Amino acid sequence: RKNGYRAGNSVFSSPSSPNEEEIRFLEAAEYGDIPTVREMLSSPTLNTSCVDFMEQNALQLACGNEHFEIVELLTQGKSMSRIGDALLLAISKGYLRIAELLMNHPSFRVNQRLTKSPGELMLLDPESDFYSYDNDGTRFSSDITPIILAAQCQEFDIVYELIRRGATIQHPHEYKCQCADCTHMRRNDALNYCLSRLNAYKGLASPVYLSLITADPVRLALKLSHELTRMADVEKEFKVRVLYDQQVQLFRLNSPEDRTQGENVPATVFSLSLIIYCTIYQTSLVVHTLVATRLSARMPSLKHKSSICVSTLRSKRSILILNAFVLFICTRTMRSPFCKFATHGMAHAQFLMLLVLNCIDRVEWFKSSPPFAFLIHQTSEHGRHTEFNWCEVFIMLYTAGLLWNEVTELWDDGPRNYVVQLWNILDFFLLVILITSFVASFISHQNRLQSNNAQNDVQYIPSKSTDDTKMDVSVPKWMNYYCYKYADRSHWIGSDPQLIAEALYSLGIVLSFTRICYILEVSEKFGPLQISLLSTVGDIIKWCGIFFMIFGAFLLGLFNLYSYYGKPEAKTTKAFTTIEETFITLFWSLFGLADYRGVEVKYDHQWTRIVGYQLYGAYNIITVVIMLNMLIAMINRSYSDVQVDSDLEWKFARAKLMMSYFDNGNVLPVPYNLVTIPLRFYGCVVQL
Repeated sequence: RKNGYRAGNSVFSSPSSPNEEEIRFLEAAEYGDIPTVREMLSSPTLNTSCVDFMEQNALQLACGNEHFEIVELLTQGKSMSRIGDALLLAISKGYLRIAELLMNHPSFRVNQRLTKSPGELMLLDPESDFYSYDNDGTRFSSDITPIILAAQCQEFDIVYELIRRGATIQHPHEYKCQCADCTHMRRNDALNYCLSRLNAYKGLASPVYLSLITADPVRLALKLSHELTRMADVEKEFKVRVLYDQQVQLFRLNSPEDRTQGENVPATVFSLSLIIYCTIYQTSLVVHTLVATRLSARMPSLKHKSSICVSTLRSKRSILILNAFVLFICTRTMRSPFCKFATHGMAHAQFLMLLVLNCIDRVEWFKSSPPFAFLIHQTSEHGRHTEFNWCEVFIMLYTAGLLWNEVTELWDDGPRNYVVQLWNILDFFLLVILITSFVASFISHQNRLQSNNAQNDVQYIPSKSTDDTKMDVSVPKWMNYYCYKYADRSHWIGSDPQLIAEALYSLGIVLSFTRICYILEVSEKFGPLQISLLSTVGDIIKWCGIFFMIFGAFLLGLFNLYSYYGKPEAKTTKAFTTIEETFITLFWSLFGLADYRGVEVKYDHQWTRIVGYQLYGAYNIITVVIMLNMLIAMINRSYSDVQVDSDLEWKFARAKLMMSYFDNGNVLPVPYNLVTIPLRFYGCVVQL
């Protein structure tokens, strides 16, 4: 007997033994004895619903062994039980003729039996024998419908026949759905509830089912994959995603239609599909040969040009970028993705050059060279604040253009899509830091001007001076602070706006140069290294979760032990006497730069000394020997994983970068995009 049905029954059940007539009838149905079955069906004493010792009736035995004529005889005779189980068995075996014969049976026209699961039908009619509800006479779960089973078995013809008869796979409710049905199923049988959702998603993930219900099965499949990815974080039972991704990718990449009709896909449809692929990180699809070819066709490169031609084109672009706003009005060349990428990259290079030039007047060799007025920081007449030079004005202009660029991108893409991109988060912090720096510098500049206007002859008196007669009491204290002659930075308070501006500006310089990594994704040599760097950052974040827990424990322990020895005569060093000193000592001990004698005390307190050495030694063993080596191993593993699929990862990152230049927004680079502000507002007014 073929392994098509359930082997074995429940150890707690006591099925009635069939008599000799029923045994003969069941054997004839199992082995395809048509004359015997036809003869016995006319017997008035025969129970056609009898089952054997395996809890299988004649119809199930005939379906399991593909005896079409026997099935036809049984369905035409007396009322036959378990027709639903027989249909599920035929579908699992792939017997199309038997499945069509059973689907045409009149019993399927009652209570929508073709679209409902055994569990749902049992609630509608508990006395029905359409299915075997005791789980002994069937191999299928109570939540399996015929179309779900056919989709899981990849039976194209059977799925088509079921859809033609109105059968569909119902999309499962949300995981946190609080409707009456979901709540009842979770309370009564949580395991069955999870299995029913799992079976439904397996059916929905079938390439056969997707190709029959929609004109664009790949897009629907990828959206479903994105949904399963999100649900896998909260519902661990959804391991079907691995199988599902394999099915979708094989269905997509091995489809003959893709190879023959790939070039006929409209550009708009191709771009939208590629955006979906990049959004849900379908790496294998994005780097596929057909997709990469279409993408490269829209981003022409210089690899087929001669060296002279390449040099000429690059020189022309460097010159033409200064007149980009004129080209924007006069020609559509600037709208091409490749031109947008080139101009935006060179605009960022100019911005970095301005940052370098803004610091060059403080270099030693620059003082002996011919001065450039637009670079030198002009000192005010009272020496309190440096005036804004032209280089800083250009930097502010670039910052304003970058701000407008991010505002338009946020408006076009929406907050959710904007936050997902890591580089958008980096740009946001860069803008916040630079704008805050300029605001603080402007506040300091304005305070100096107001102070000079109110009191030109007031001279700054240090706070430690007790001679208050030299202070002008007719003006506020802050004006006395800002109005002084030949003042030195040693007299400035720590919260001085100018000091805050300089510190934030230094952070902005660092973040501005990290933006180069975004452009390096195009390079085949530097792209994989940049991807490895991002993967390493993720490992460091995970490692820091454990490290700071250990670090905080020893920080509080050592501080609590030595906080009573803050006096100079109590300890040789200040280590561990305050929270700040404890943090500094423990941090630099990671790199071997802390003094081990920081745990020594001058008093004869041996117990404190012993415990201090033990805590400090345990900290170094755990962090330096164990934690740092674990971090190195994690970084090495991430780098090795990226290098294994370096070509695939690089092509995927390059495709995402290229897709960001395919839309019509942000045509002009920074800061020339500021000329589009009136056009943008005019478009908004017209839409209103």
